[in-house]
Amino acid sequence: MKLLAAVDFSENSALAARAAARLAGALHAELHILHVEHLPTLALHPDAEPRAGETARRRSLLEALARELGHLSHGTVTSEVADGRADECILRTAETLAVPLVVIGAVGERASADWSLGSVAMRVLKGSPVPVLVVREERSLERWLESDGARLRVLVGADPRGDRTPPLDALDLLRGAGAIEVSAGHVYVPGDERLKLASDERERALSAELLASFPAGAIERARVLPGFGRVAGHLLDLAAAGSAALVVVG
Repeated sequence: MKLLAAVDFSENSALAARAAARLAGALHAELHILHVEHLPTLALHPDAEPRAGETARRRSLLEALARELGHLSHGTVTSEVADGRADECILRTAETLAVPLVVIGAVGERASADWSLGSVAMRVLKGSPVPVLVVREERSLERWLESDGARLRVLVGADPRGDRTPPLDALDLLRGAGAIEVSAGHVYVPGDERLKLASDERERALSAELLASFPAGAIERARVLPGFGRVAGHLLDLAAAGSAALVVVG
């Protein structure tokens, strides 16, 4: 089995690659790291040559990173430099290698305070046929994998009245690395419940529906939260309240 990590030599992608290496080590899997250099001139003029030495420099950086990650994973790490659009190359490589998981940083070298998720990460998320782990920090994964008896707390965002629950394939993979504790989370729009008793009753009913929407034993508990506007922020509030280190959404 191989995992795929995409890097652009930014610190954000480096921490994602380190997380991927630790996970690969725990799963006894190989790690393949991919760097994509996009040279628009080559796309327009196939006979054109890249700047002298630039590709060699990037290959050297990638090989050095592969050696570092090999020490973390205690296993095989392979590397590849590709040319093209980053998201397209990442998705093509994932399909070619038949990986069960793609690991990527939330933002890359063009990080902006105006974006909570980079454009490449967003395109990979939307186009990937396999689960994508977007890494924002590595300490949670490190503590989980290196501490005896530690459990990774996971929140799965779901709608009990939706068409389907989020795919849980990634959780099956993570269970091979260590113990996990899974909760389901749902954000609902409050109605006219003016009494706390009515609100509590609605939340109990929603929690029961949420648990019933998953296969038996897949979820340990359900958490619901009232909220207006964008669901994402409320879902992160649920994750923080439950000290979840990983959020899973469809």
